[in-house]
Amino acid sequence: AGELTTLIQLEPIDATHTRVRVSMRGYRAGEGFDVLYRHFNAGNAWTLRKLDERVRTGPVNWSAP
Repeated sequence: AGELTTLIQLEPIDATHTRVRVSMRGYRAGEGFDVLYRHFNAGNAWTLRKLDERVRTGPVNWSAP
């Protein structure tokens, strides 16, 4: 347990821009790790798209019908 990790780094560029870096570590050779890598690579891409969407559109209004 704990051998695979994802690190998300936020680096301020200026007052309106931030660089986001995603690093995934702990993967080894083999089909099982290849499958895991593809799964988390796709999931991380989705997470980054949703983060961008949230930053651009603001918070979700959960009380709206």
